[in-house]
Amino acid sequence: MFGLTVVLGAAWYRRETHTREPLMDLQVLRSRGVLLTNLTSLLGGYAVFGTNIVLPFLLEGSGEAPGASAFGLAAGPLLIGLVLMPRALGQAVFSPLTGPLVDAFGHRAVFTAGMVLSALGTFGLALFRGQLWMVMVELAVLGVGFGFVVSLSGSIIALAAEPGETGIATSITSVLRRAGGAVGAQVSIAVLALLAAPGGGPSNTAYTVSFAVCGLAALAGACCAALIAPRRRVVGRESPVDARDEDF
Repeated sequence: MFGLTVVLGAAWYRRETHTREPLMDLQVLRSRGVLLTNLTSLLGGYAVFGTNIVLPFLLEGSGEAPGASAFGLAAGPLLIGLVLMPRALGQAVFSPLTGPLVDAFGHRAVFTAGMVLSALGTFGLALFRGQLWMVMVELAVLGVGFGFVVSLSGSIIALAAEPGETGIATSITSVLRRAGGAVGAQVSIAVLALLAAPGGGPSNTAYTVSFAVCGLAALAGACCAALIAPRRRVVGRESPVDARDEDF
């Protein structure tokens, strides 16, 4: 399926760039800011959804199979929901702070910090999940980071894209975030299946690898975000967003 996606994606790209009426004007990606923001959103979606899909398996495991779940809580839907809540709360509570943080540190710094926090949360799950409180703290960190990424991606796109391309650019970002999540979920589940414990359930190694790959995706996204330097367009000229943002 991944191979077919590459082939069809290449054919679609050629079609869109060689027609007078493209469904999606991919020329918008010629802007470095737009391209890197989209890549960051893609990788951020991978990290978050790849993590979310794995955690219920970790929490609901009975721990009876050799090398299986680290908890063995045999958790039901309610307990799983409570454990996952810190990620949602972290995203909801800290997202409104994005504006003041951008005023203080600039778009690129906060956007990069969001991906770094996402990486810390997922790497934490890979390395330290022996206690339930650890998982909840790491999920909260992941939620805070992803909240920054979601909140800022649209505004950075609006600053980086040409005025007539903002709608297309933001749409691509939204689609790629979900596409990254879809890929992350499938890859994480595939890892759990490939590295199954002798008893048939996911092994601790499988969980570690799944979370670590999500962490690597988030870290790669942080590298992309660090290369973004959006500009605000003013009538007749261009000026930096603030003193900390540089030219493209």
